[in-house]
Amino acid sequence: MRQIELLIPARDGESGRAAVDHGADAVYIGGPAFGARAAAGNSIETIAGLVEYGHRYRVKVYAALNTLVYEEELARAEQMARELLAAGVDALIIQDPAYLMMGLEGAVFHASTQMCNTGADRVVFFGRSGFSRVILERGLTLEEICDISARCGVETECFVHGAICVGHSGRCYMSRSMGPRSGNRGECSQPCRLAYDLEDGQGNVILRGKHLLSVRDLNLSAYIGRMIDAGVTSFKVEGRLKETEYVKNVTAYYRNVLDAEIARRPGVRKSSDGDVRYGFTPDPAKTFSRGFTTWTAGGMRPGVASFDTPKALGEPIGRVAGVGDGYFTLDRRDAGGSSRVAGEVAQIVGPADSGGILSAGGEASGRKTIVAGDGLCFLAGGRLTGTNINKVDGNRVYPNRTDGIVPGAEVFRNHDHSFLQMVQRSAASRTVAVRVECRADGAGLSVTADDGCGNRAVASLAARNGTAGNRERMAAVIESQIRKTGGTIYRIEGFTLVTGDNGEIPFLAAGELNALRRRLFDELTARRLEAFGKERQAAVVSAAAARDDTYPYMDSHLGGEENVTNSLARRFWVMHGVTGFEPANDLRRSLDGLAVMTTPYCLRREIGICLKDNPGDKSRELFLRRGNFRYRLDFDCAGCRMRVVKVE
Repeated sequence: MRQIELLIPARDGESGRAAVDHGADAVYIGGPAFGARAAAGNSIETIAGLVEYGHRYRVKVYAALNTLVYEEELARAEQMARELLAAGVDALIIQDPAYLMMGLEGAVFHASTQMCNTGADRVVFFGRSGFSRVILERGLTLEEICDISARCGVETECFVHGAICVGHSGRCYMSRSMGPRSGNRGECSQPCRLAYDLEDGQGNVILRGKHLLSVRDLNLSAYIGRMIDAGVTSFKVEGRLKETEYVKNVTAYYRNVLDAEIARRPGVRKSSDGDVRYGFTPDPAKTFSRGFTTWTAGGMRPGVASFDTPKALGEPIGRVAGVGDGYFTLDRRDAGGSSRVAGEVAQIVGPADSGGILSAGGEASGRKTIVAGDGLCFLAGGRLTGTNINKVDGNRVYPNRTDGIVPGAEVFRNHDHSFLQMVQRSAASRTVAVRVECRADGAGLSVTADDGCGNRAVASLAARNGTAGNRERMAAVIESQIRKTGGTIYRIEGFTLVTGDNGEIPFLAAGELNALRRRLFDELTARRLEAFGKERQAAVVSAAAARDDTYPYMDSHLGGEENVTNSLARRFWVMHGVTGFEPANDLRRSLDGLAVMTTPYCLRREIGICLKDNPGDKSRELFLRRGNFRYRLDFDCAGCRMRVVKVE
């Protein structure tokens, strides 16, 4: 049966456990170093604890070691990889092929999106050269994903939610072009989120002070079914720096989406075990969001950028209807085309002495409520400001400060106080359904537990006190005690008690039954972990068998964008037929004259001057400028790509 995976980020052990509790099939987490999010490192002990927690549900844990490794760091990187494997991680996510040359016994490798996995030929190569899974570049169309999955013969993993690297992953050196911090070393300074001027070749400013490379956040929930059919194995959420509330909310949301699509497809199941319960209705717009886009999944199109701000706007609420002395009123009828809500000026429903609740029918009817403690953003004239709400009184909203609140300003909520409290208070649980059969006679009691996944456990108890005089009462006691699964991962969905021909039931004390139940479920957990361990070992064996150290790469010469930064990586490429190497871009002192970003995002398309639609505009050069930094924009119209070139 084909298994589908929901893969969730973990900033730390707490968020990793939250991901498991809310339905993740796998979790990825950074180790102490060498992760593409340097600020999201974790100790080996933390990761080992997460492995132990997740494996009970067959939830896998992947360690991200996806930065470039420099020559003097090879020994440390190898030691860290070995410690992570000893901690039980299920795969190493890597960018640098040096790890494949370290002789890491028991390792399964996933090719990070940092390896710029944009085409089928490249993905096929990585699948043949030692990688069990390839994480695809975000900027692919659904048709390209279909083609890769059909041809590659290796598991594919796709981002479906979260922040978008506007440049092709592993092909962006813009941070490095502005200073020492490199995205390929886990220290991206996010220059794509900064404001730039757009100039023509004569230095005339076309747009001033806009976030011209900042795009909205990805949300491909509407594409999940088609991506399953396309052959995608793993559906990945971005966010190893996000708060735990984000993890809970987005995990629960995509668990629901995936489960609905899996239910429609015979022969498909989720890759982990257990059903989740939590006390809120997930909504990805209510935690970190810059506004959503499907990016390139449905083809190249305008409307993906957020020129006015790179920050989390949150959900659209409406517009400012009017401003008074320390307050404003809200009109929900229009939000500049971005609002998903409509209605008349909000009315109060709720006690004013508690701060008030501003609503126009409530959340259930599609309207957005506002309460004291909410955080709002106001966008007017290209300027973004934000504040918290102190109280709501009648149709008046009293903010902490009124800067930037003017009539007509678009209003967004980026901190939903009530929702976040609900998420924080929610006592999530994840349980594995089991069926229990008890067989009783005068000699004792035998209990069998079956998890429906091929794992069974049996525990027995001999009768020491004869048979029960009141059989019905003893039967009820047995069922009551065996059903007490609190403190375990199990919940009993089916229970039967079978007696011998004479109907005798042994008299058993509650303490004896409790000890029996603990032995039973401890044994079932051991059987489950044993079976999972065999699956994991089979994956290791399969990965080793599929590896071909002589499979040739498509080119014999590697440019600086491949970033070969150490001798082991060089040996890997030589082994696969490469004979020429240019200096790694991340080792260059200067990137002047080089393309520091390649992207499917096209600024011409975004502002309505696409060269395909406006061929007469070809002579017009375009540049980005920020202070002393200047970049030329080159347009590959045939490939629908834009290159950002550092100008000397």
